[in-house]
Amino acid sequence: AGRSPKLHCEYGVPVHTGNRYMKGGMNNQMEAFRREDGQNFDGKKNMPVLYRAKDRRFQQHANNNRALELESPRMLRYENMVGVKGYIYFMAKDQNGCRFLQQKFEEGKQHVDVIFEGIIDHMAELMINSFANYLIQKLLDVCDEDQRLRIIAVLTEDPVKLLRISVNSHGTRAVQKLIETLKVRKQIVLIISALQPGFMHLVNDLNGNHVIQKCLSNFGAEENKVHFIFE
Repeated sequence: AGRSPKLHCEYGVPVHTGNRYMKGGMNNQMEAFRREDGQNFDGKKNMPVLYRAKDRRFQQHANNNRALELESPRMLRYENMVGVKGYIYFMAKDQNGCRFLQQKFEEGKQHVDVIFEGIIDHMAELMINSFANYLIQKLLDVCDEDQRLRIIAVLTEDPVKLLRISVNSHGTRAVQKLIETLKVRKQIVLIISALQPGFMHLVNDLNGNHVIQKCLSNFGAEENKVHFIFE
């Protein structure tokens, strides 16, 4: 009866295991306890809460700085590459490079012209690329009518080329964007004439059908009637 309660150590601190110490409250051995210096300890982590908070802030700050360190050389590298015609094509197919080129469009027409010349010969390939198709869509918003006509000429030189792009999951978006930007009758006729041989195939294709619907909603009744109905 005169035996003392058993002691064992939790996290280096003696803790009573008698029933009166296991009923919760501040004496519960699973509660956080306070050291003499006033720092709160988490019983599960055995690490000062204050220190853990500082460590999290330090890691976040370090990660942010690391991201900036990585981003700066990348941006500098892209700046150097954009002036080289051959590299613009490769940048367009890279996720970060594509975003960089889209941002350059906002800096003036001279950048639009440089990027345009760097990708015009690869237009069909880039329109079906998972990243570059967004660059093409952006280009169609900022290019002039002569450049748009050159794009159309590249896409319609082979009757099958535009059809293949239209049924592609990425290409269909770029073609629809092209259709939205067409205002000149000559350009409209060229696009519809290129799509007409594959009209039924496009109608029955999930992606191609969106292209046909875009033509019907954006072009006049006369153009659609002549090429898509009577032919």
